[in-house]
Amino acid sequence: MMTSHSVWSEPVGAATVSTRPGGTLAVRPPTVSADALADALRTEARLLGELSQVLRDQREGIAAEDMESVNDSIHAVHRLLLTLGEARLRRRTLVQVLTGREDVPLSELVEALGDAATDAVTAARDEVRAVAAELVRDLSLNRRILDRAIQAGEAHVRVLSGMPKRHLTYPGRGISGLAARARRSLIDEQV
Repeated sequence: MMTSHSVWSEPVGAATVSTRPGGTLAVRPPTVSADALADALRTEARLLGELSQVLRDQREGIAAEDMESVNDSIHAVHRLLLTLGEARLRRRTLVQVLTGREDVPLSELVEALGDAATDAVTAARDEVRAVAAELVRDLSLNRRILDRAIQAGEAHVRVLSGMPKRHLTYPGRGISGLAARARRSLIDEQV
């Protein structure tokens, strides 16, 4: 009889758990090295890339007016943000152990690591920064698209319901800058 075996490897820098004789669990602390940090940075870059892809999928769902796809993308974003938070915590922990500093921005990482900085860490850091910049562009575009879609939907509802166009002030009640200053000065003199 054949059995299938799966090979599961833990990420570099992750704690490992093993069973001691007698059935008790032993937790080995994570390996802290520049390689572990490079792996953590690559993981973070991968997750940021997945988040960008979900945002692109969301735009496609909006364009196709596929609400199920849009809802699925919202849930995927939520899951990815949780996982990304864990990945950032792992990176920050490794950076703290390697540098002795609690919070090191990515722009200062190589300098903070000093001799511990490797080409792999520098490349992974650059990848995170590039993917994050792409994510910011995707997020900005999605925000503009969603804002316009909401405005169009509100306008459509107003037309269908016969509601008048929205005003920021009551009709005929807007106060010009000069009139507002005059009113303030009158109030100031009376008090």
